[in-house]
Amino acid sequence: MNYVAASVALQAPVDALSRGYMWATIIGVVGAWIGLVVLISQTVITRRTSQRQLRAYILMDTGTIINVANPIPLYTGQALAQTDARISNDAAGPGALVFIKNTGQTPAFKVIHWANICFREYPLIASLPAPIPLVGAPPVSVLGPGQVASKLLESNPRLTPAQTNDLRNSTAAVYVYGEITYVDAFGKSHLTRYGTMYHRMSGAIGVSTTLTYCEDGNDAN
Repeated sequence: MNYVAASVALQAPVDALSRGYMWATIIGVVGAWIGLVVLISQTVITRRTSQRQLRAYILMDTGTIINVANPIPLYTGQALAQTDARISNDAAGPGALVFIKNTGQTPAFKVIHWANICFREYPLIASLPAPIPLVGAPPVSVLGPGQVASKLLESNPRLTPAQTNDLRNSTAAVYVYGEITYVDAFGKSHLTRYGTMYHRMSGAIGVSTTLTYCEDGNDAN
């Protein structure tokens, strides 16, 4: 009896020790898996952050209006600046020169830049005309880091006197807007939309050539 009792007394600490080792092993394995998950998550976050820092970002850089209207002096003898906003082509309507720029650190591939110019009421009541679906393969380009590309837009016919008066009275605007699609160096597709207008708030009609950003229509991913 004494031997049996002694064996039982010795077995209890051994069982406790085994259970301790077992739980220590389980905790160690779980901890290792948690550490691996954390490491993978940190790696993914670091990679995404690096890609966001290095990827291409194509945005509208600058834009100017041309051939929109002749300025009206506010008083007799006022000297007005000679700018490209004056009418230089009687046979055409307003035009715009738009510059886009890759502000990122890597090239942008398969760049497609669509843009449009039109005269409409201000504020807008309905949406501006959407892009016309392309037929066939569209022309694409590559835009390197810091590189600028331009697009010349023209509209016809010339603005009527009533439309020009609407511009001066801030009840109309010439809208210049567009979309840019491209693929970054990491194979991800992106879209940039911009919306600008030539309006009385930009400055004197026929003198100022500045395009002002619209309230809506400007976003990017």
